[in-house]
Amino acid sequence: MNSGMKIVGTFLWLLLGGIETAIIWFSIGIILLATIIGFRPAKNCFKIAFYLLNPIDKKITIKKKTRPLLNLVALFILQDGSSTPYSSTTGFIEDLAVLFHGIWSLTFGLILTQIHILFGLILSLTLVGIPLARIHFDMASVAWTPFSTEVTNKSKEKV
Repeated sequence: MNSGMKIVGTFLWLLLGGIETAIIWFSIGIILLATIIGFRPAKNCFKIAFYLLNPIDKKITIKKKTRPLLNLVALFILQDGSSTPYSSTTGFIEDLAVLFHGIWSLTFGLILTQIHILFGLILSLTLVGIPLARIHFDMASVAWTPFSTEVTNKSKEKV
């Protein structure tokens, strides 16, 4: 993609939902900084917010597929200390991580997913907005598990 098209694409993205969603992710990162255990998740929220300011020619991927809600349910069902059926991790720290993922999914994850789906549906009504809507739909899946994401350029270089 040439630089002129990148500039136009970035401008359209920022105008049609990029700035708003970046501000929301950044605000959630600041909220998480207010807690002791929220420093690492806040770092990922900031990383995603900066990605949302210029997603053209970048790719965001989920490194590890997780099922936070199923793990949260399994955490409370299994009382004998065995590992959850959806992950191979055991121990107190891993259980806290599962609990944090579940809390994220039920609060911020649900809100962010709805916001990205709404922006994606609105943008998909126009022919010009379809590529931008695809970014929002990708971000809707990232909103469920933002703690295992990686941002890379299209040339596979880590950002």
